[in-house]
Amino acid sequence: MCRPNKKLKIESCIEILSESFQKFKDPRDKSLIKISLSDFLMSSYAVFALKYPSLLSFEKDYYDGNISKSCNGLFGIKNLPSDTHLRDIMDLVDDKDFRRIFKKLFTFTQRSKTLERFEFLKLGGVPYYLIAGDGSGYFSSKKLQCSVCTIYHEDNEDKETRFGHQIFAASIVHPDQREVLPLCPEPVYKEDGMTKNDCEFNAFKRFMEDFKREHPKLKTIFLGDALYSNGPAMKLLEDNGMYFLLNIKTNPQRVLGEFRDKKKKGLTGQVVVTEKTGVKIIKTIERAHRFLNDMRFNQNDGTRINFIELVETKTWTDKDGEFHRERKTFTWITNILIDTKNVE
Repeated sequence: MCRPNKKLKIESCIEILSESFQKFKDPRDKSLIKISLSDFLMSSYAVFALKYPSLLSFEKDYYDGNISKSCNGLFGIKNLPSDTHLRDIMDLVDDKDFRRIFKKLFTFTQRSKTLERFEFLKLGGVPYYLIAGDGSGYFSSKKLQCSVCTIYHEDNEDKETRFGHQIFAASIVHPDQREVLPLCPEPVYKEDGMTKNDCEFNAFKRFMEDFKREHPKLKTIFLGDALYSNGPAMKLLEDNGMYFLLNIKTNPQRVLGEFRDKKKKGLTGQVVVTEKTGVKIIKTIERAHRFLNDMRFNQNDGTRINFIELVETKTWTDKDGEFHRERKTFTWITNILIDTKNVE
């Protein structure tokens, strides 16, 4: 008899967080501790879990009694720190301590069979999962800075200097699932002694190293924007046993030119699907998928890629009888062999 699916409950996830927060190393002098580090950490999580726009509004609602029961009961917060105190202490916490929490939560999703809902494609009979990754900024200031800030200059006449923090963030995603499963992000920051800025690609390389160490058996397809459509990124992914599906816009014209030439000669694969949407105004959507396998990426190396083009055309007649047509073109490269069964 197979084991029944176990429901993924928020209470169970919070319990994992609470247990993990207890093990964080407290950077403060023990004689000065009045509020436990776990209360600081759980308060930070509660702000986002309850979708508060700011720490100050969260603190105000707590002391007004609007959320005090939730914070004490659901999150187990015993003493709520002020917004300024919270910022000061969280700045001292080592971001590497958060990694084991992501690993525990991921293991929990596997045991609850939640991960199975994210199976996207089977290759050789083995299920593969989609990982969407990109860089993101979460702090920027013209005045405030720290030793690990990224320093950049705005693209304006004054060339004003800004200080900021960025991360490379990735999640397991599926087009039919509203939720995503976040993986531990990798910060973009200057380490001690560095004079040059760190960058998103370096953070991506560090993320890949940690991800493959923690999930060596998980089969994945990496989704990335045009920043990753280059030889070093594709080699790194393939060296780690990963497939990729990358947006391509500014690739050397040789690739796009070869594809267009083969398309004119009718040598590309093609799948066209049509659907109608709407109630009062009916729109017809045609999606023409064209693909070409085993193309050389550029002249400098022997990287081989497979190319996909999707032309989406929408047509409809509005309430005044006027005809409309919209057309968009999307292009990708991948190391997955494309055929008429999987291109869509």
